[in-house]
Amino acid sequence: MNESNTSAVRRARRPRAREELRVLKLVVTAADALMAKVRPDEAAKILERYLAVHPPNPEVLRRLGRIRLAQGRPAEAAPLLEQALAFKSERH
Repeated sequence: MNESNTSAVRRARRPRAREELRVLKLVVTAADALMAKVRPDEAAKILERYLAVHPPNPEVLRRLGRIRLAQGRPAEAAPLLEQALAFKSERH
């Protein structure tokens, strides 16, 4: 791929990346709002739906893990929190 094609591909990806970031922020905000209202089941569903169609995200995994802990489901929380921590380990 030549330089102009590479540049065009990067420009084409920017709007998609911005949209994905916007969706992530909306999902996290909605889950946090539901948790503030003590509605963990609904918050978990939102995060699970996000993970079903998007690549794993450490913030989503961490939040879902914390919700599982709040629900008294530590066996489900542990792998989610471990995955979230693995993202940080990979970046260092």
